Parts: sequence; structure tokens; C-alpha cells
Amino acid sequence: MDSKEVRDEPGFIADQPVSLDNYRGLVGWYALPPDAMRCCAVAPGKSHLCRTKHGRGWVARVEGGALSVIGRDCAQNTFAADSSIMADIHRATAQIDRDEQLARLAGLLAQRETRMQEQQAALVGLEERRKRLSELLQEVGDATRRAIEDRARTGRGTVDVTGTVPAKRDSDGEVIREAVAVPIRVGTLPEIRACNPDTMRQVGDALRGLRKAYQAASPEATEESTGAQRKLVAALNDHDRVVGDAIALARQLDAFLSSDLRPLAFLVHGQRDRADAARAALSRQGLADGPKQWIQRAEAELCRAHSVSKIRIE
Repeated sequence: MDSKEVRDEPGFIADQPVSLDNYRGLVGWYALPPDAMRCCAVAPGKSHLCRTKHGRGWVARVEGGALSVIGRDCAQNTFAADSSIMADIHRATAQIDRDEQLARLAGLLAQRETRMQEQQAALVGLEERRKRLSELLQEVGDATRRAIEDRARTGRGTVDVTGTVPAKRDSDGEVIREAVAVPIRVGTLPEIRACNPDTMRQVGDALRGLRKAYQAASPEATEESTGAQRKLVAALNDHDRVVGDAIALARQLDAFLSSDLRPLAFLVHGQRDRADAARAALSRQGLADGPKQWIQRAEAELCRAHSVSKIRIE
């Protein structure tokens, strides 16, 4: 209600004092713009009104049936916690809180089936990408897998190597041109951050936690305590964020898995690890090249393109 509605309540009297002696009960609660009302509480042992401007408070009935107002904060600052006024305020606040939680829960229950389908679709989609990533990580070998996961934690998707040109010496063995190291960009692994196992675990756990919340959100939940309802409402209100995070992560994994993964062959030193990575990347590109031969050709092309004699993996 607005301030006019409060003042138009039958029996309302402006500046009607409310004290512990004349207080006879609460009529209702109001939430108005700041400074909309002036508090009419009278502190024990005092005779003057509080008159503090406020927007939130209580309509109180006094002896004789008249109505007046008490500011929410003023009531706490004016009357003792064990006073009749504060006891009624505590009970009314608890009931308002319970009614609000029930209303929120009812609204969420009305969307339960649709939102459970959204949650399940997000979980299935994420699990499908996780399996595809797991298959890739198994194919590339442990060393490359660790390199991918380390890069995922930092978000570093660029793959660089060093091209070297050895020092040039004269016939006496004296260096007449120093060795040269040339940084070379092999390629980029887009959205590699999505391969972070910690992120996938957190997003997956959040989705499963949301499913448990929906399973608990039955009509019987309206009989739970206010605290339990508040916890359940908070979990269900997190739906958009949790499902949104899962959809975003699935898209990032799609971008990574569908990209040209051949730079994976330049992450680690071991020849066998590099060959495994090249084989996995080439097969996803639909190329039948032998992995070792492809690595040799790729390094030769880099050497020619950057006028170096050898490629060194850092």
C-alpha cells in the first residue's frame, strides 16, 4: 500500500502515539518509499513521538481502536526485545517470511517440469562433450593430456615453438655469427580453457545438485520449515546460472573439439607422444597421413617459412 492508503485506513489518526501502555496489536505491514511516513512510537518513560522518517514499518492498533504507525528500525531501537510490541513484530515477520517463501516456491513449482527438462538437456549435452574430450585425451597420451589440462587452467591456447639457426664459424672455428632463436607460432587451440577438469567437475556437480533440488521440490515441500524452504528456493533460483554455465561450457568444448587440433603435436618433446597427438588430430581432420611423416613435413615447412634450420619445442 502507499502512504495515502495507510492514512485512509479506518481509524487511522496522524501522530497518534504508540507506547507499551496503549498498544493493542498489529494490523499490517507496509513498505513505502523512504521518508514516506513518520514514526509515532513513544519510548518507555518518554512523552514525545519518535517522528523519524521511514518507508518500512507497521500499522498498530492502540487502546480505543485508533490506528497509527511504527517504523521498522524505530521499533527495534525503541522497545525491548521481550516487549509485547516486539514479540508481535517477530511473529508477524516470521509469518510474512513464510508467506513470501511459499509464494516463491509455488511459482518455482509451476515451472518444475519445464526446468527439469532444461536441466537434463544441459547435463546430457555436457556429458556427451565430456566423453568426446575424454576419448581425445586418451588418444593423445598422458604427456599431451597433462599439457592440455595445464594450458586449460591458464587459458593459454597459442602453441609456439622456437626455430634455431646455429652459429656460423670460420675455418678456424671462430664464431662469426651468433646462433639465432626465432619464436614461431604453430597455431591456436581455441577455447582450451573448457578442457579444465576442475571446471567440468564443478559445472557437472552444480547440474546434479540442481536436479536434486527439483526432486525435492514437490508439493510436500510447502510443509517444510521456512529455513528449509528458503534453502530450496535459493537452489532453484540458481537454475538460469547453472544451466547457462553448462550450455556455455558445452559450446566452448564444441569449439575446441571441432578445431584444427594439429598444434597438439607441438606441445611436448617425446616423439611417441607427438605421434599419438598427431594421429588423433589428423584422424579428426579426415586426413590419412602417417603421423610421424606429417610431423616431419610440418617441421620442414616451418623451417622454410621462417628461414631456420631446426624446430625446438619449449
